[in-house]
Amino acid sequence: MIFWHLGAGLVIVRSLFGRNLDYRWAMFGLLAPDLLDKPIGRVLFRRRFQSGRLIGHSLALSLAIAPMVVRRHRQNESREAHGRAATALMAGQLVHIGMDWIWAEPEVALWPFLGGFPAKPVRGSWWRAFIPGVRGGKALEEMLGLAALAWLYRSSTLNRDRADFMRTGRMFD
Repeated sequence: MIFWHLGAGLVIVRSLFGRNLDYRWAMFGLLAPDLLDKPIGRVLFRRRFQSGRLIGHSLALSLAIAPMVVRRHRQNESREAHGRAATALMAGQLVHIGMDWIWAEPEVALWPFLGGFPAKPVRGSWWRAFIPGVRGGKALEEMLGLAALAWLYRSSTLNRDRADFMRTGRMFD
């Protein structure tokens, strides 16, 4: 689900949080829950969890990032880039868990307040919620994510100045 989370996620992040973010960190935040949880839940502790949705998909991670965001925004302007990075990281992570319909799994979303992680995950689907009986949702999501990435590339400054993006994290004028 890399293309789905990156493509559609960046469109959502841009819509909700605007252009003045460090999009390098937003991209990391969009992938971080899976980068953290998939190896733990599906490889290292597969028998115990049988899931790729653990701490990275919980609001606890957002609460851990939140003080960095607040602290960076209170500091002087020379630290503005750090505040943009922390905000982008948190925005990406929150958008990711929203895209995963994590509210359908309150034990994960509200961990550790409701106890441990469930043994068997509940899976929500964007497409089944809106179009009953739809199949192949993951392939459709990946194709839409690729289309969103192509649109973002064309509408951003990436096609003109990749070096500026690598230096500043800015994608849009």
